[in-house]
Amino acid sequence: MSNRGSALENIDPIVKRWSAKTRNILRGSVSAAGIRNHSGDLQKYIRYSISRDFGIPWKIGFQFPRHGVFVEKGVGRGHPIGRVAQATAAAKGRRNPKPWFNPVMEVTVPELANDLNLNIADEAMKHVSIK
Repeated sequence: MSNRGSALENIDPIVKRWSAKTRNILRGSVSAAGIRNHSGDLQKYIRYSISRDFGIPWKIGFQFPRHGVFVEKGVGRGHPIGRVAQATAAAKGRRNPKPWFNPVMEVTVPELANDLNLNIADEAMKHVSIK
């Protein structure tokens, strides 16, 4: 492959490493949020997938049981989503949101962006010279 492709080849290991690390952080976040396993083991079934186009990663997806979304938002049967519902939930002893996914993504996605930018910048610097 040409020199131009080498920066793109280096992206795959960065994305794989970030995805595995983020999955592990998500699993820890489930424990830290105090999420009990009423309808399945959420921690056990958190997975990731990397979609590639011509061998270059372009999308990362995280899969987990559907109840993980309900736990994140504090909703479910008879517990609608909304500010009023959240405000009255504490007073009535109802479900409260247990954010376990979004806070992790808010921290780790910028880290991935930074790692990818550094990789591309390093590769660009290798090819910049005054002749």
